[in-house]
Amino acid sequence: MSSIRRAIALNPRDGRAHAHLGLLAQRAGDESLAETAYREALRYDPFNAKARNNLGVLYLDRGRLSEALDHLTVALKEEPDYLEAAYNRAVALQRLGRVEEAADILSALEPRLRSVSGSDGSRRAIDAVFDDGVIGAGADP
Repeated sequence: MSSIRRAIALNPRDGRAHAHLGLLAQRAGDESLAETAYREALRYDPFNAKARNNLGVLYLDRGRLSEALDHLTVALKEEPDYLEAAYNRAVALQRLGRVEEAADILSALEPRLRSVSGSDGSRRAIDAVFDDGVIGAGADP
């Protein structure tokens, strides 16, 4: 994390560096630093869909579902083919009790997931939604 902090010190307006710091902090369990870093990333790069997705996941983990949905929706407006953001948006909708909307999104995602290597976990999560209505989210590197 120290090299990212040095990069930010040299260029405080580097949204990508802030987003990377946020991801590292999120993975390390420092939610406060992650949130601050993602917010700074979006301040300097408001169209950074990955930062928005990851902030949405952070809010999902904290139970701030409406805020999560807002960020995930914007991430998808910025990058309509962003698979992780679409999946995480379905998670937010499901947790908000909007199960039919979540199921519609997941049904549309399933064919795309089949073509993505390493997506077995997401496919299993989609199957779980249709079986028992429980899904989980994940941050995108």
